[in-house]
Amino acid sequence: MDYETVIPIEASMSDVYKSVLETTVSDVTSHQARNFDNALFGTLEEKVAEDYFSKDIAKEIYEEVMACAGLTPRNQFTTKFKVSVLVDGTKMFSVEVEAEDEEAAEEEVSSNLEWEVNMSGNVSYNHERGDFNRIDINTPNDITEYLIVEYQVEEV
Repeated sequence: MDYETVIPIEASMSDVYKSVLETTVSDVTSHQARNFDNALFGTLEEKVAEDYFSKDIAKEIYEEVMACAGLTPRNQFTTKFKVSVLVDGTKMFSVEVEAEDEEAAEEEVSSNLEWEVNMSGNVSYNHERGDFNRIDINTPNDITEYLIVEYQVEEV
């Protein structure tokens, strides 16, 4: 190796200091922004709970203040919904979920349903007959083609 062609790369102390300072300022700013966001959101949630103003007004205030501060809102105002799952017209169960609106509540439940299907039956021809029983058929994507699955959503 020819030592005359090697170009030493040295960072000056001011470059290192500048880099560390930029990283620290970025981290502090990000931390402060997150704290501001959470504090503002929490305060507005409390005011909604106290019926000081509606959730729509709180959401508008939150988004406007965050925009004025040059920050992207990270929190969402949600509502509790009771979602009932009906299969072929029979109510299976109801669950409570928090979501932004009724559509989001239904989507939360419908996209996270878990199906366990057991199939049994018989086959016959000319007085000959056989029974079958298949346990734990995993067909969550196909099952709704054979069943009528409905959701009833109401605000709690």
